[in-house]
Amino acid sequence: MTAASTPFPALADDHHRKRLFIIVNPDAGRGRRNLLDQSVRMLRARKAHVRTVLSAQRADSTRLAAEAAQSGRYDAVIAAGGDGTVHDVAKGLIGNTVPLGIIPLGTANVLAREIGMQPEPAMVAATLLSGPARAIRLGMADAEPFLFVVGIGLDAAAVRHFEAGKFRRLGPLGLVPPVIRALAEDQEQPLAIELNGARKTAHWALITRVPHYAANILLCEDASLFSEDVCVVLFHGRGWAVRLRQLTAMVTGLLRHDPGVSILRARRIRISGPADTPVQMDGESTGRLPLSLSVSDKHLRLIFPPAP
Repeated sequence: MTAASTPFPALADDHHRKRLFIIVNPDAGRGRRNLLDQSVRMLRARKAHVRTVLSAQRADSTRLAAEAAQSGRYDAVIAAGGDGTVHDVAKGLIGNTVPLGIIPLGTANVLAREIGMQPEPAMVAATLLSGPARAIRLGMADAEPFLFVVGIGLDAAAVRHFEAGKFRRLGPLGLVPPVIRALAEDQEQPLAIELNGARKTAHWALITRVPHYAANILLCEDASLFSEDVCVVLFHGRGWAVRLRQLTAMVTGLLRHDPGVSILRARRIRISGPADTPVQMDGESTGRLPLSLSVSDKHLRLIFPPAP
């Protein structure tokens, strides 16, 4: 049975959302456009009022989300795209009680996967209409909010190459060439890191609030969107051979055993280094060093899939 023909789950009337505002990134998910179309048809079949708008610009997505939430006309604002689109839409909802929903159209869809959202129209529609909206904590990188990850170094360089190239059409395989290019450049500079009252150094750092990263790679099994601290993964040493060994350890689930990797927990982190060091937040190139990171008291209401 295909996802499109899966029976639509029964809904609880007291949780039924009727007015949905969907912000679509037209550059994301070219191979998943059927997911968006089928999800919208299912929503409308359940008498939901659905408005979709296209927005390829980060600032426009944030503005549209804020305007929709402040209008009082919608029960939820939905990000239809990848992790970057979710990030941009979420920024517009900070300080508002209108919840954020996700239609996962991107390449990695890390956040959607971490909350259990599958790219199936029936699940998407059921979640947006009746899934529980749970308050998650927001991370802060200086004044910029982030949802689940900040990368400084290798992966941020790969994100730059991914954004500059035409790799989206390759799906998850499109992540491979940018990583190879970043490895070949070997331009990583030492990072000075302060956390838990101690000073450390590294050549690549990942700060995560979810257990997995990228292609479902386990980074920190006890990381959580509801935690007051973050998981900090520091990669020591440089050179393509060292980094290739560490990437292999990531893919094979042996990261904790690599002698050049430290996995720590912290509430506040400050990272310094060359100003041109690449930085990415939630899969988008943004930010620059030095950078102070923490978990904020600010919350965002995020729609999770209904319990089975």
